[in-house]
Formats: sequence, structure tokens, C-alpha cells
Amino acid sequence: MVRKGSTIGLFPYVFDSSALFNLKRDKEAWKFLKSRADLGQVLIPEQVGNEVRRGWQSDAARKFLSSNPDTERALTREEERMYFQVMRQKGLMLGEGESACIAVAAVNSYPAVIDEKPGTRKAKQHALKCYSSQEWLIATGYTSKKF
Repeated sequence: MVRKGSTIGLFPYVFDSSALFNLKRDKEAWKFLKSRADLGQVLIPEQVGNEVRRGWQSDAARKFLSSNPDTERALTREEERMYFQVMRQKGLMLGEGESACIAVAAVNSYPAVIDEKPGTRKAKQHALKCYSSQEWLIATGYTSKKF
């Protein structure tokens, strides 16, 4: 379902659990996410994976993680330093998943995909390109009008 002529980045997008939970609500958007994961364009920090596994919202998201193990990874030392810095910052209080998502995106200059306002605000404070799940679908060439 990729638009002809669309430019799909060769870098991964770092996902927070909020975006994963919202994407799984639409069957076609969920299939599209899986296709992007197959191309290496989905990166899920371990802390986000832990939120998904603990969450009550989505068996589909848990299955996605188990069937796409290359999408999830632990933080590097540099990302971990940034993660603790984000967690300690005054102002907006974020969960572990959003903080890890922002840290990985900031250290690697990757875009983040976050659907909760505090997380998107914090990402923008770190001068990150931050998409909502709907904006990510559009930016990566998804064409369904349902979402």
C-alpha cells in the first residue's frame, strides 16, 4: 500500500507504546506497521516492550513483539545516560517507555512516534522530529482513509 513515488526513510522510527496501541486499532494500519518492521524501520526500546507486555490493552501488540524480535532492543550506554537525564528532568513527568523512546531518538537522530501529548512535548523540547501514529502513517506512504 505504499504510494508510488513516496520516499520512505532508510532509518528506523522509534515507537512508544501509545502509538503501537493506537495503530493496532486499525487492521490495515497494523499490517502496514508489520511491513515496515520487516524493512527494519521500526525500533522499540526495551522499556516500551516491557510496557506492552505489562499492558492490558493488546494481545496483538505482544504478539507483534514476539514475532518481530529484531524490532526491540536494549539501550546503549549513551542512550541509557540520556534516558536517565530525560527521566530526571523537571516539568512533564513521563513513563519509562516515553523516556526511552525519546532517549533512543535523541542519541541517534531518529524520529520518534508518540501519541501522548506530554511525550510529544518533551520530544520537541529535545528538538526531535516527533510524529503521531497518524502522521507516521502519512509520512511513510500509508494510503488507507480509515485511520
